[in-house]
Amino acid sequence: MLGLLDRFNASDLFAEMAAARSRRHEVPFAFTLDGRVIRVFVHALYQSCSGEWFLVDFKTDGINAEDVAKKTDEYLVQLGLHQAGIEEALEKSPKVIVYYLFPRVPIEIDKDRPLEAQAQVDSLFSGLRL
Repeated sequence: MLGLLDRFNASDLFAEMAAARSRRHEVPFAFTLDGRVIRVFVHALYQSCSGEWFLVDFKTDGINAEDVAKKTDEYLVQLGLHQAGIEEALEKSPKVIVYYLFPRVPIEIDKDRPLEAQAQVDSLFSGLRL
């Protein structure tokens, strides 16, 4: 575990988070989506010195750098739900970053990709109505 922390502590993202105006870790929250209560935990949420909000999701997948984009696609629904909840709470959309501890790669997600995934979830929920 210390090795993982050391890897992250040496990153630019750690330096930015350490200098943040506001920073929260392991943030539990709940919000309503299509009449259903969604409960999630956000690994990290911080407001940069410039005032922008960032949602960070850490991944421990042991993957190669060239596989990061493909692997990130698998997390878009989760990231979309997190983004939607944080946006509701902050009344502004945070930038979303996935940080892979192996191979130490941060990926900033285009703001519309998690929202597109969230729309898929909305559609799924609508189809589950009894």
